[in-house]
Formats: sequence, C-alpha cells, structure tokens
Amino acid sequence: MSMQNGSVQELLQDILDFADRVERFSGSATKKDFLNDEMMRWAVAKCIEAIGEAAGRIVSQHSQFAEAHQELELIEAYRMRNRLSHGYGSINWLLVWRTACDDVPALASRIRKLLDDT
Repeated sequence: MSMQNGSVQELLQDILDFADRVERFSGSATKKDFLNDEMMRWAVAKCIEAIGEAAGRIVSQHSQFAEAHQELELIEAYRMRNRLSHGYGSINWLLVWRTACDDVPALASRIRKLLDDT
C-alpha cells in the first residue's frame, strides 16, 4: 500500500486492493447478513473509507488526473470516506451496503479498464 504520497498508479492500485477486500468480506452476503454482522459491516466500512482516502489523495496530489477522469467519481469516494470517518456514530448501514454492492465494483471496473487501456 502506498497511501503516503503515492503515484497515481499506486493509489489506483490501493483502491483496487481495498475493492477486492470489500468483495472478499461481503461477497456472498445478503443485505440481511450484512446488517446483522457487525464485524462484516465495520470491515467493509473500513475498506470503503480507505478507498476514499486514496481517492482524496489522487484529487489533492494529482488534480490533473482527477479532472481528466471524472468518471471515477473520486470526489464522491472521498466524501463517503469523510462520512464514515467523521460520522461514525450515525453511519447509514444501508448506504454502506449499496456502496459496497454497487459503487465499489463500478469504481474498480472503471479503474481496471483505465489501467488496461494505458
């Protein structure tokens, strides 16, 4: 992991690594399973938070890349990180579930395509 002043490539790889963890931690779970499993919820939330941290670093340290690739929605990922990090007492677990099921795989797919094209 390269969360400290990484290159765009390293930070994108960090996002992919955490996206893979989200899949491993929640893979075959149903929404009910997720909502009833405290450890799974917090593990997935932590990974989503780390994805957002890497996204925020790309936005702040590699702004030209972020602006050129708005389809990655890096600012939204960073905002989700902030909600999880600073609003830990009022986490909307359904939003985390939807993020894990929909947004994280979509982001990972876009990043893989981008990396394959380069």
